[in-house]
Amino acid sequence: MITEFCKILGIKESEVLGRSRTNSTAVARHVYYWLMYQSGYSYSKIGRLNGRTHSTILNSVNVVNDAIEVKDPQIMAVWDKVKHLRASNTTAPENIEVRNFCCPNCNGSGKVVVFEDWLGLAPPELDTCEVCEGVGTFEARKIIVCKNGILVIKV
Repeated sequence: MITEFCKILGIKESEVLGRSRTNSTAVARHVYYWLMYQSGYSYSKIGRLNGRTHSTILNSVNVVNDAIEVKDPQIMAVWDKVKHLRASNTTAPENIEVRNFCCPNCNGSGKVVVFEDWLGLAPPELDTCEVCEGVGTFEARKIIVCKNGILVIKV
């Protein structure tokens, strides 16, 4: 995509991939990162492909979003030239397959304890797990368990 992007704008790939801070190059670079993000690439993937950090890419995407919102003439001029590229790569190149994971909320049992008699006089009351909906597994591409115990499932 970068070859076609640069050809349309009449700039060198090395300028977009480089560290130049000239206004026209920076604007083109911001729009390029934004196009990649809109095409399904993650911030991290864009950063790896372009020798940048994910936070740099996030900043560029936010700059372009804000500029489009206020119809910044410089961003809009670049956008008008390259907007057709957006549809040319609608999926991220990462082939992450969808797999079945054991539910970490209920450990695959499909049931969770909703009430437990701490004295042990009555059996615990169980209910259907909300994460896996009682199946014990779920389809996802990736699971992230944060340090504070919050479960984030990327489907």
